[in-house]
Amino acid sequence: MPKNRPPDQELSSALARAIVGVPLRVRHMVGFPEIVIPILDIAIFTVLSILDDADSRDLDERLEVSVRRMNELFPDGFDEEKIQAGFRKFESGLGPRVLKFSERLKQGETQRFWLRLLGTKNFERLRGAWFEDGALLLMAGRRLLRYFLPIAVAVDDCAAVLPESKRDLFDGLSTTESSLLKLAFRLDDMIDTFVRDKGIRLDDLPIRESETRKFDVGLEAMLETLRLVLQVDTLQRVDNLSAMLSRKLRGFEDALSGSADGVSQAASSLTEFIDRLLRNSFEEQFVLEWIEAHFASEPGLTFVQGKKTRPTKRGQALCFAFAGLAPQGDAKLQKMLAASMHEIRNKAEALKHADIGGADEVDALNSLMNGVRGFFVVSIRLSWASDDSRLDSLRDRFAVA
Repeated sequence: MPKNRPPDQELSSALARAIVGVPLRVRHMVGFPEIVIPILDIAIFTVLSILDDADSRDLDERLEVSVRRMNELFPDGFDEEKIQAGFRKFESGLGPRVLKFSERLKQGETQRFWLRLLGTKNFERLRGAWFEDGALLLMAGRRLLRYFLPIAVAVDDCAAVLPESKRDLFDGLSTTESSLLKLAFRLDDMIDTFVRDKGIRLDDLPIRESETRKFDVGLEAMLETLRLVLQVDTLQRVDNLSAMLSRKLRGFEDALSGSADGVSQAASSLTEFIDRLLRNSFEEQFVLEWIEAHFASEPGLTFVQGKKTRPTKRGQALCFAFAGLAPQGDAKLQKMLAASMHEIRNKAEALKHADIGGADEVDALNSLMNGVRGFFVVSIRLSWASDDSRLDSLRDRFAVA
């Protein structure tokens, strides 16, 4: 049995247990790397720990055992160069071979070979264990997918205000509203189909009852519900951040619902919210230095007024989307968010001078507000909320603004 597991505890992974049940001489014969067993078991153990709602411990405590087991398995840590070399090797040769092998497994001749080599009992045990662990990972994927549904809608709402020519700032985003939400629906349906077609039992998995089935509402109903979630989330986060910003958001709602000049007043509240959010989050000099350090060659982030260089709204929005931190990895999402905020600001400014204030203009303003909520929630969740001290410092800046 693998040494790297808690004593007196059965392996968590069904597949790891099934592999251990295969005679050692057979595993050696096919060149099976034994280290896969503890790694696989740690992975499944970790997923089980995260999914278990009956466990009242916080996430860090739940992961302590997994972290300890990985440290015991790799006491010298991970060699980044070896990991990168492994990925390159997988992409260039091993990956295609694994895919080819997977396809061959579907063929009768290959299955008969493994059946003879492993024996019927081991073959069926491995096959069942593969689906058992796979079902757990699928349910974990379903929970993660559903957790990020509000983020998907928020991103879609930001993209929706952009002209089609600008949407390529975010690769893969379609020109259809709710594209990410539609993708989430398709993935959820695929998970449901796979589980049903394979006859996989979910009874013993630590999942919520709602996760045993696909969405029971349509796309439009889900979209309406998630936008309400985003509205409430935005109000709560803004209330916690700044009373002044909160008044601007509530002023927008009040103007649209009860003012004779509602469109113009709501547009004014929206532009003031954007301006105050971006202006008070960071001083202009900080934003300029941040742009120079990370996006010096990016056009449209600064402008010259008189003899003074100043950040544009898009430059300020980009800095806010990153919480003033150095970008890590691909910046396309944050660039799209900043471009969206710039577009919203310009369109809201134009609606301040609306003469008619009809239903079309109200719809346009609501769409712009959806985009603002999307920008704010995505930026806060992805860049700011990971560090309480960062949010505290932002709150302090607004307190003295």
